[in-house]
Amino acid sequence: MIALLLRARDARHVAVYTIHEPPTPAMDRMERAESLEFVRDGFTWSVAAFPPLFLAAHKMWPELIVYLAAAVTGVCGLLAIGFNPALVLVLLAAGHIWLAYEAVDLQRNTLARRGWKMLGSVSGRNYAECERRFFDHWLGGEMVADTGNGAGAEDNRSAAMTGLDHWIASLTSRFSRSSKT
Repeated sequence: MIALLLRARDARHVAVYTIHEPPTPAMDRMERAESLEFVRDGFTWSVAAFPPLFLAAHKMWPELIVYLAAAVTGVCGLLAIGFNPALVLVLLAAGHIWLAYEAVDLQRNTLARRGWKMLGSVSGRNYAECERRFFDHWLGGEMVADTGNGAGAEDNRSAAMTGLDHWIASLTSRFSRSSKT
């Protein structure tokens, strides 16, 4: 992945996503793939603009309660001790910018707390390219057809895990080659 990022340094934009799987993945490969969640790494503008909306949209209830409590007590406390309202607004905006950098980590922690496991990370120019790269490696280039009677479901799960193992091995070998040079 480091080699990919170095090759892409001339590109204007590189997106990095972590991929998360629910605690009880479906046995069918297509249903399992549809249940994966791609979490983009980096600054989140929607959080910088209005953090409570982002936290509520991602059902991050404990984080929302902590944010609201900190914002209300912080603003009221600073105004009560005589801070200039303009300075309080600047401090609140700074808090929003800090939270915009930390929002994806909060989202990953929330998924982990709910039992989701991280399958890996992928980078590319946009979401579609990252998704394609992940599924190319995850499936390992092998397509196992489901027979419709449920007989192929176990084959689908083992083939998908083989693809994931192959993807992890290829990343490990790329990293070891790039670190030797």
